[in-house]
Amino acid sequence: MSKTNFNKKEVRRHWVLLGLARAEVRAWRGKDVAVRYVTDADGFVQAVRDFIGRGMTVAVGINPRRTTASKAASDSDVSAVQSIVFDVDPDNPAGTLATEEQVRRSLEFVKACLVPHLTGHGFAEPVVASSGNGHHVWLAIPPIKNEPTAGVKERLHAFRDELATALKPDLDRLGLRLDRTFDFSRLIKVYGTRKADLNGARLSRLLGDAERREDPALREHLLSLDVSTAPSSAEPATEPIDLGDYWTAPVPAEFSDLLSSDERLRKTWLGAREDMNDSTRSGHDLSLAAQLVHRARRDPRLASLGDPRSIAAVLWNAPYAKVKEVERDGKRREAVRYLRRIILKANASVVEAVPGATPSKAGSDAVAAPAGGNLGFEFPPLSYQVDHPRPATGGISATITVFKDGRQVHRDRVPLWDSRRRAEFARKSAEPDADAHLQEIERRLREMPSPEPGSTSAGSPSRSDVVLTEEQREKGTAFLRSPRLMEELDGDLEIAGLVGEKVLGRLLYLTATSRMQARPLHVLIMSESASGKSHAGDVVISLVPPEQVIDATSCSEQVLARAGSTFLKHKLVRLGEHHENEKTETVYYYVRELLSHQRTDRLVLVERDGRLVPEMVCAEGPIALIETTTKLRINHENATRMFTVRVDESLAQTRRIQIAQRRAWTSRQFEMRRLGREVIAKHQAAQRLLKSVTVVIPFAKHVRFPSLLRTRRDHERFLRLISASAFLHQFQRREIDRDGEHAIAATIDDYKIAYDIVRKVLADTLAEVPPASIDLHRALLEATSEPGKFNRDRFTVTSAAMALGPSFGLDTVRRRLRYLVQVGMVAVLDEGRGRQPDVFRVVKTELPEPQGIRTPEEVARRWAAARARARAKRAAR
Repeated sequence: MSKTNFNKKEVRRHWVLLGLARAEVRAWRGKDVAVRYVTDADGFVQAVRDFIGRGMTVAVGINPRRTTASKAASDSDVSAVQSIVFDVDPDNPAGTLATEEQVRRSLEFVKACLVPHLTGHGFAEPVVASSGNGHHVWLAIPPIKNEPTAGVKERLHAFRDELATALKPDLDRLGLRLDRTFDFSRLIKVYGTRKADLNGARLSRLLGDAERREDPALREHLLSLDVSTAPSSAEPATEPIDLGDYWTAPVPAEFSDLLSSDERLRKTWLGAREDMNDSTRSGHDLSLAAQLVHRARRDPRLASLGDPRSIAAVLWNAPYAKVKEVERDGKRREAVRYLRRIILKANASVVEAVPGATPSKAGSDAVAAPAGGNLGFEFPPLSYQVDHPRPATGGISATITVFKDGRQVHRDRVPLWDSRRRAEFARKSAEPDADAHLQEIERRLREMPSPEPGSTSAGSPSRSDVVLTEEQREKGTAFLRSPRLMEELDGDLEIAGLVGEKVLGRLLYLTATSRMQARPLHVLIMSESASGKSHAGDVVISLVPPEQVIDATSCSEQVLARAGSTFLKHKLVRLGEHHENEKTETVYYYVRELLSHQRTDRLVLVERDGRLVPEMVCAEGPIALIETTTKLRINHENATRMFTVRVDESLAQTRRIQIAQRRAWTSRQFEMRRLGREVIAKHQAAQRLLKSVTVVIPFAKHVRFPSLLRTRRDHERFLRLISASAFLHQFQRREIDRDGEHAIAATIDDYKIAYDIVRKVLADTLAEVPPASIDLHRALLEATSEPGKFNRDRFTVTSAAMALGPSFGLDTVRRRLRYLVQVGMVAVLDEGRGRQPDVFRVVKTELPEPQGIRTPEEVARRWAAARARARAKRAAR
């Protein structure tokens, strides 16, 4: 590591300047990102040294994080703002290194313009630092809590705009820009380091002393700023609006006439509306402007009220005079910008499709899309508040509150496509036009940009949003590169709580991993109640990143028909206990469509403008599915699409579970919990590191499988299982390119992993006998024959239950024998009459085995021979 890339003294000075008890250090090189949290100067220096040694750019968060997780913080993770950094850079294209002259001009601006401006307004002298490409100016304040009501970000933007406006002539003269640096999760390059991805980058360093001086005066100034003037990213872009000399213009006569006859307009003018979500003065301004635009569009005689100059004059002369406050100290430019934004929003909120309709944002700048939140719509003399609109079967359903003259008239949940329910709502609202209003509201809701159903919420990051720490990345990579990956997986599953069940654990884990492939695997676990089948799924699901799992107790058919393109796609889905009846028939039909075709498409009729029109709704996969059931048999159509497996119900397995349960109550529970957390973190990191890649099975033509009709799908699943193993081992598999497409090649090791699983799973499947009945058959063969007690050539249900022990009760033996008799594995010697029981005999002593599946050794030998022949043929040419 070159000393010129790391200055320990400067790094320590930077730690003092931060003034944090716990800081986020983030480093990157290309797309590789690492995060580490430190709590002291030594830890900070060591983290920076480590990242610099790996050739990464290193930055540190300037504000405290409330998160305890070792992840890259977002704005919501920042607990308070206590540092403000202005970045003065040359106005160059991104990624361009500043010249020495530009760096000199940057320092000249900071020392001669920015710092004197700040100190001249009574603020403490800031700390100045060289960023390597320009200069930073640090301002420290007593912490301001990051709360929605504080409007911190808006205040910081307003403060920056104050400075940029005051210093604009000097910035333009020197060819500089004052960058916005007000993301709460703001990162600053660590002083004493260089930017790794910019050739010739200079070493950043502090200029002068690095004493942190918190400035209460600056904090008070920020809290006193009018945040309504802060720029909004959502502000509509349009041509400049001519407002004329609104500060001297009188209120239009038409408006004065309306005030005397319209109580609602008068209350808005006075700032006394109580029926709005946002009852602030700016909220009243927006509502007032919207009403003027609405009147102008509805009545040609009032067209002049829609003129921007008339609206500006009305807002200026309003009794509460919000715009006058904005213009305080002669800042007319900010007042003009404020008025223009209000007028733009008012025009955008008015709809001409239905006479009298003026849906506005009800005084709120934050309007939710149909997936949630609330909206305000104005249809004078009524106004509507729409709470939590959500997609439903035929359109949109919402809870709607109707107001008249500021008084609530009616509130109810309304399916907006249902004409009968709309008419009922209109009748209770005592307004004949309410039905038309509701239809217009639904139309507007449908036009609004709506997130895909199931798109990740703020509390649940998507796969791309999660940034792994260096430690997580290292542990995940070590697992994926381990030459004994599957053996390590077996041990990890046991630590996580899966006792025994090696084959089941491997199959479930490969199924979970296959969710990222084009053709995932699906598993149905069949077993008795309390056998542990749900627990096996719990353990494996805990090892998958939570944002990639849908774990539902039950499922509505509408979800599987209308889930959209992202909610289900490449997710691991577990549905509750499999119950087939009339109510679930449609659900399992959609499940089958998702498993076979990776999507569902449904044509429905919905009401639009009083008539029924067809509309296509869909749900896109693929999904990896895990289900459980206590039934001995399920629908054949479902069973042939999934691996059907069972948990071990043997007496030996019961004893193993009980031993593990007792161990969990000893002092070892603390160590096991710690190891369990480490295993979960390791596997979730490994799963996030896996990349979507195509798998090629180069020896596929040498695979052989039983030629029964039902094995057409079993054969395909076997190949998918080989592919899933290769996908999990992608860090260890050979990469190939075909026609410009990247892929990896499966190996014989992957075949062996799949073969060992399939030997057990398909033994039950191919026999066409429920797994539970196979267990009984195996137990009957293994039971010791004793005269007078049990003889497999002549036994009753009672004698079998007594001989087999507590694992098989009378009812269990009776139910499972029925299937063995049906397939001829057990015969009925004597049919019982009266109180005499039936007498049975085991007629087949061999358990069904999957015949025709080639062993890994045979496949490897044939594949090697084929390659040798191909090489010889090429040599002969």
